[in-house]
Amino acid sequence: LTMVRDNAPQAPSAPKAQFAIGQVWEGHKKVPEAIAAYTKTATDYPLTSYAPEAHFRIGTILLDESSDGNQNPANLDRARRAFEDLLQTYPNAKRAPEAREKLRSIGAADIQRSYDIGEFYYKKKQPTSAIFYYKEVLRTAKSGPLHDKAAARLAELQAAN
Repeated sequence: LTMVRDNAPQAPSAPKAQFAIGQVWEGHKKVPEAIAAYTKTATDYPLTSYAPEAHFRIGTILLDESSDGNQNPANLDRARRAFEDLLQTYPNAKRAPEAREKLRSIGAADIQRSYDIGEFYYKKKQPTSAIFYYKEVLRTAKSGPLHDKAAARLAELQAAN
């Protein structure tokens, strides 16, 4: 695959070969290598159908990484950027609806994380920190159960101070 890509980088088969390299790395669970290969696909061949799919794969890999134990918030941020890049550059791509849904789930995870951190500080009797995170929930969630719970906790803490 690399020979195809390297010997004829502008050949019609080059984007497919580069994308396939990402698939091989992804199949072997070599995350950095897969992301690098997909990034090269999107960068070197932006006008092909492989580019939006590469963005989608990068976002999906990072999202999976963030939920499979490597809960580094940076992975969620990178996944968000990959999906946003796909939607901004290729708004009508086949994967655009899935990318929008994944962005919604990332947003929901962010809200849940902020609420959970607020609860942590609430239980530790550190109201200033708890208030900060409950306000973050209210800022990002305009309605819903977590919004309502955060509003109730915030009112309780503000009444106590």
